[in-house]
Amino acid sequence: MAILSASGGMINELITMVASSSHGLSFALCFGGDRFPATAPRDAFLAAEADPDTKHIVYYGELGGTDEYEIVELIKDGKLTKPITAYIAGVIGESFASPVQFGHAKALAGSKSETASSKREALSGAGVTVAVSIGELAAAIGQLAKDDIVTNDSDFSYRNASLFTSTISAETPDGYAFVGKSLQDWSSEGDIAMQITAGLLGRPPRSAVTVDLVRTIFLLSVDHGPQVSGALNTIVTARAGKGIVDSLAAGLMTIGPRFGGAVSDAAREWFDGVSKGLQPAELVETRARSKQLIGGIGHKKYRLDLPDPRTTILAGFRDRLKDSTYFDFAKGVEYITTQKKGNLILNVDGHIAALMLDALATEEGYDKRELDQLIAADFFNALFVIPRTVGFVSHYLDQKRLDEGLFRLPDDDILLMG
Repeated sequence: MAILSASGGMINELITMVASSSHGLSFALCFGGDRFPATAPRDAFLAAEADPDTKHIVYYGELGGTDEYEIVELIKDGKLTKPITAYIAGVIGESFASPVQFGHAKALAGSKSETASSKREALSGAGVTVAVSIGELAAAIGQLAKDDIVTNDSDFSYRNASLFTSTISAETPDGYAFVGKSLQDWSSEGDIAMQITAGLLGRPPRSAVTVDLVRTIFLLSVDHGPQVSGALNTIVTARAGKGIVDSLAAGLMTIGPRFGGAVSDAAREWFDGVSKGLQPAELVETRARSKQLIGGIGHKKYRLDLPDPRTTILAGFRDRLKDSTYFDFAKGVEYITTQKKGNLILNVDGHIAALMLDALATEEGYDKRELDQLIAADFFNALFVIPRTVGFVSHYLDQKRLDEGLFRLPDDDILLMG
């Protein structure tokens, strides 16, 4: 028995109906309720007609469209000969004074011929068994001749459902594999940036430009001095006698919107701006009216007349990329903000976010949906977290070598209000 359905959710119910009434299933196909489905219902019925294992067709349709009339013509022309049991949903739509849009795009009766009642009448007139309710459809299926069901007595009690899925690594007969390649092969290639990029993407990178960009980001982000929040927390924790994991965690816990965690925020700014078709001036004006900062813009030390040497290196990737839509948008924002204040430059976070968006889109083939998912998953902040982890560990080991003892703030550095 073949099951054809305009509803993905209902096809599960139909399979249950068929299976629970001692009927075998030859195949099930949901062509959906789109106005222009990839598989037309007409083609699905012809596939069932041509299938030697299909003796009967169960069909679930809906109001809207004219597909059922094509099925009627197939029956009349002798191209569809196998018996059909059908149910057409949506009669309730005829209770309203004007057409009502139901869940699917096609589920709208724009004329009387597209109503569920008219479709039922046409199918019934062509010899199709048409049920007037889901319950009646189940009963009609139950009355059909039963199939000889072969019982499988195999014991599958030893099988357990997996607790989670991983596509990153695996233990193989040849050892351990990481992103589809053995660790031995990764070792022989000797490119840690390539390996880390593959891990971040979940697949081998397609472009050497992407790998070079990640490598450069890591080299420029490994550490920015012992006075920054993360390094300072790591140092203080190490001097308190704690171990490497505690000290590293203390540093990592400071990463957020005010320290190191703005790369994803900047990526969101550039992505949303480009996706919405905004001009840089529109983004700046919107943020100004709402008194919100723009992620990826501004630096405490560097200014337009005192450029950040790190961003100069990163900006060089613009000419290596196939397209620089996001970077050009970000630079357009910078052009406006620096006219207001000299230090409102496109900072390191803003450069990393824009260039990586362009690399993923043009070099790696990511579409907008996939880019949006990466931003939501905090992918872009990983470009800071990974290299800075090396910096924090370096500070931890440095403090263990120096062994200066417990750190305590001098009283003169604290304003006591009590």
